[in-house]
Amino acid sequence: TLNAAEWDGLAQNKAMVLAQDPEGEKVALRSLAYLAYDDQALYVAFDNQVDPAKPLRLGGKWGQDDAVEVAVRQTGAKDAPILILRGYPKGSFESSAEAEAPAAAVKRAASGVQYQARVAGPDRWTAEWRIPWASLGLDPAKDKRIAMNLSVRKTAGDLWVLWQGTG
Repeated sequence: TLNAAEWDGLAQNKAMVLAQDPEGEKVALRSLAYLAYDDQALYVAFDNQVDPAKPLRLGGKWGQDDAVEVAVRQTGAKDAPILILRGYPKGSFESSAEAEAPAAAVKRAASGVQYQARVAGPDRWTAEWRIPWASLGLDPAKDKRIAMNLSVRKTAGDLWVLWQGTG
């Protein structure tokens, strides 16, 4: 359950709006994301609008079921892998090797991660992440900037909704 006290009031004007398809075109059913961090972890919350006329697909298979994705890459290091974490409405998550990160980095990316999700109604589901910096191989005292994208798979309407379209 997204809590306003934890997420700066859940003010929509402070949210990251995820409303682009992979080509950067606007989509109708947007999602909102809220980010925070401390010296230990990155925190990400998703608030996903979905079509109430079509049921969520609650499984745990990327592309086939509804899901959220956090993709992170250290900046400043040419060979830094893209680390991908994917979470599903029933509360399971995975670390993906799709971006060809080394197996050890993919495994480490899931280490210590906390993820929870909740179907809030027929038109909405939410998800929250706590991702330790160490699992991403990052040190917030040194790594002041990271490359990141957030994505949501919405099976109703066959939508891929991103913060920034990737082409």
